[in-house]
Amino acid sequence: MRESYLDVPSQYSLFRDIISNDSFQSLTLRQLLKCNDRPLLMKRFRRGKYWIMENVVVGRKSRHMGCADSITFTTHGDYSFVDSLETLVGRWLAPISLAIFAPGHDIIATLEAIQYVRNCVPKSDLVSDFVTFHIYFPYRHMPEYVPLNETEALEYPYSCAATDIIFGKPSNMNRPREEMYRLQQNLSYPINVGRNIARTAANTHFIFACDLQLFPSLGFVDQFLDMVDRNHSILLLDPKTQQPRVYPVPVFELRNNESLPNNKTELLEQVPDQKRWLRRNPNLTDELQVFSVSTRTGKFRSWEPFYVSDNAEPLFDEKVSWEGQSSKRVQVK
Repeated sequence: MRESYLDVPSQYSLFRDIISNDSFQSLTLRQLLKCNDRPLLMKRFRRGKYWIMENVVVGRKSRHMGCADSITFTTHGDYSFVDSLETLVGRWLAPISLAIFAPGHDIIATLEAIQYVRNCVPKSDLVSDFVTFHIYFPYRHMPEYVPLNETEALEYPYSCAATDIIFGKPSNMNRPREEMYRLQQNLSYPINVGRNIARTAANTHFIFACDLQLFPSLGFVDQFLDMVDRNHSILLLDPKTQQPRVYPVPVFELRNNESLPNNKTELLEQVPDQKRWLRRNPNLTDELQVFSVSTRTGKFRSWEPFYVSDNAEPLFDEKVSWEGQSSKRVQVK
């Protein structure tokens, strides 16, 4: 049985005013940020050595999102990463912009994967509402078939029947990794190309450029927008007189046998020597606050933070590949 919206905790309900175009908070932020709404339209174009199919499939709610209504989680991957979407969208509950690298015959498994997560998993309704998919591939490794428009992509054949599912996934998604076209052709994974595609396609002012297998705390979007709404001083409102800024978010790695914490309180229960942390933070709440300001210099020069920002921030350096360099965020200062 699919999980319905009613299964989502009420404090993170999809019907909160925060995603309503006419909410007071949204209107206030829109005026402060001077942002403009933009449609999510399918585009096909070549940039450098890549063909890009932007907005191949658009999230139903994301399509109508205003620029100050939410934050877009921008991310990347290939079809083998798509099964992480269900967990991610169930926690984010806001727009997700996903760029999928699909050279050669990998596009077949990619289209099948999109249909699978939109139609065959318990949170398919949330995926269909919030996730917008983009596809890209090198012009020297063109697929034999690409959908001409969103309607054609959504009509790509799929089956949710148990007889067509192997180890919980459609058969094409379960191919051994060595059968992936990218690996057969020894293609590098262009991580920053995917990051930039997902970023530039977003229709909200704020974006969170992150990896697909990192999962945010519940309610993060609401908490961030509440934070900037009550403290306008942390916003970049005048680029001529203010320094550019981003909002890094700490990342915690869990052991295999540990469950995902939903908030700070549950996270601290999994942190070693938690009593020492609690003594330093006796009034722990789930409210977001800026607790320090720094720059990426000195011993932190190789730090690769994940952060919320606006789209005016410089794009990622596309010469960097997944395999080729440890620091993939060389534009951060």
